[in-house]
Amino acid sequence: MDVSPTAIRPRKRLGTKGVLNPQYPTSYWQIAFSRDLEPESVIPLRVLERDVVLWRDSQGVAHCTAAHCAHLGANLGYGGEVVGDTIRCPFHAWRYDAEGNVAHVPGVAGTPKVRQCLPTYLVIERYGAIFLWNGPGVPDHELPDFLADEGIAEADIVFEHVRYKLPFAAKWFVENLPDAAHFAGLHRLGSWGDTEIISESDTRLEYVARFYGRAPYVSWEDLKRSYRRGEMWGVSDAAGGDFHATTYGGGLHLIHLTASPPELIESRAKVTAPVPRAMIALTEKVNDMSDGARLILSFTPVDVDSHIVYLTMIVPKINNPVLRLIGRPVVRSLLVRRNWFAIMQDNSLMMFRQEPEHPAYNRFDRGLVRFRKFWDSRLIDRSLWAGDNVHSAGARAGCTWPDDPTTAAVSGGSTEGEA
Repeated sequence: MDVSPTAIRPRKRLGTKGVLNPQYPTSYWQIAFSRDLEPESVIPLRVLERDVVLWRDSQGVAHCTAAHCAHLGANLGYGGEVVGDTIRCPFHAWRYDAEGNVAHVPGVAGTPKVRQCLPTYLVIERYGAIFLWNGPGVPDHELPDFLADEGIAEADIVFEHVRYKLPFAAKWFVENLPDAAHFAGLHRLGSWGDTEIISESDTRLEYVARFYGRAPYVSWEDLKRSYRRGEMWGVSDAAGGDFHATTYGGGLHLIHLTASPPELIESRAKVTAPVPRAMIALTEKVNDMSDGARLILSFTPVDVDSHIVYLTMIVPKINNPVLRLIGRPVVRSLLVRRNWFAIMQDNSLMMFRQEPEHPAYNRFDRGLVRFRKFWDSRLIDRSLWAGDNVHSAGARAGCTWPDDPTTAAVSGGSTEGEA
């Protein structure tokens, strides 16, 4: 960085450089798809309750800065332009470089002597998506290399991208991932479900939602119920096995359905009637497709009461060019509709939900509580210890923090670990 007398002197950001909103977990969050950001373009975004702009420079590199000009506050996302490797404000034509420094002011020769700068945020572009790091300084974990971790060659797959904007808090929806009982009860993945934590670290939580008492095939009663509720026929509801997920930092999740368990395969083998056998053949085909696919999910807050679900599906590539031409639009259509109908099952429940201050947890909520503790452990803003159920679970949901101020007061100033 230039340290000459005429260089910019950025304002010091005490302990929170690069933090977009400390009330959300320190994590990577998806904020756009690559196709959203054309060459040398600027787009406005609302992310984690903050206004930012994404812009792509002349080299094709994506950058993210705070939206409002340091001069008089114009939003750079509305009328702003990319000029070379800078972003130009539409109001008084100030230009900022990728580090947020003022690079040019009309009428001023050389580098302007301006102390103000724009906060900037680390973004990484991968898998046809753009991810933002919400954290101070150097990230404490890398953006996961999902393909390498799963042993998948990029030449063997394609990415399908879908997003949905929903009118309720992101935290409420993401907590459904480790809630196996919800998948069984609401989405009919079994008679009951339980979540097993596979591994946990400071930055990663891996778990499996297991389902029990699954029907061997979709029955006529299931079809009638779906029709009455205005839902898409959920053949995949009876297709797969367990639900395996890994959460990275709180903001990114890798998901796939495991193969059908032996007991379900055995129960299907005993069915001999022609129509149920045809249904089983179809569900097994869907299961084979599901087992070969992976989902990358990000439930990215827009405001306190809304968020966008970004979904990237890693789909095996169809080698035959003719079948690929026909099959890819079909796969995308099924992906969009199937996930939308599943989301709609949750939507009204989330919108009108009122969780009590002291939830009546039972043993099937163990995965949910562990997830809530993990989420809270990634928060920078420790004033949230009481838990508002929008940004944090905290003490109100039985998730004691190591630096809980009430614990510190009782222990004479020392802090206690989690129970």
